[in-house]
Amino acid sequence: NWRSLYGQGGYFGYEITRQNSVLPDPSFNGWYAQASWILTGESKIYHPERGAYGNPSPSDPFSLDHTGLGAWELAARYSDLDLNYEAGLAGAAAPAAAIRGGDQRIWTLGLNWYANTAIKFQLDYQHIDVSRLSATGGDLGAKLDAVSLRTQLSL
Repeated sequence: NWRSLYGQGGYFGYEITRQNSVLPDPSFNGWYAQASWILTGESKIYHPERGAYGNPSPSDPFSLDHTGLGAWELAARYSDLDLNYEAGLAGAAAPAAAIRGGDQRIWTLGLNWYANTAIKFQLDYQHIDVSRLSATGGDLGAKLDAVSLRTQLSL
């Protein structure tokens, strides 16, 4: 977090132990990177007791008696989750140890409005691309776009 800019990323890996099986133990992984810029100049608040950043506190909050702007934030995120293990080739049956869970990639763009310290609105656009093979090697993947609006009340 630097002034009104914020960035975060992470990687995670999963090691699975198969029980009572001669098949090898699978592993999966994923990662994400995200960044945001608070257009109205505020910064996110760090909470050391949680080890996490929270919402900004608007310097000019909106209320029914006061027409302040609140805080406005532009955000972007990319994530990739790979749930395949020895998946084999398209058009071919899955190998014995295969797990064809798919590979999911998501681009997200968002606009957040922190009306005041209690009310937040999020408008997000997501482009989702899933690549996945069926047990027989057919394409089960999908591409889709989604727009969502969320309201959050923090008391």
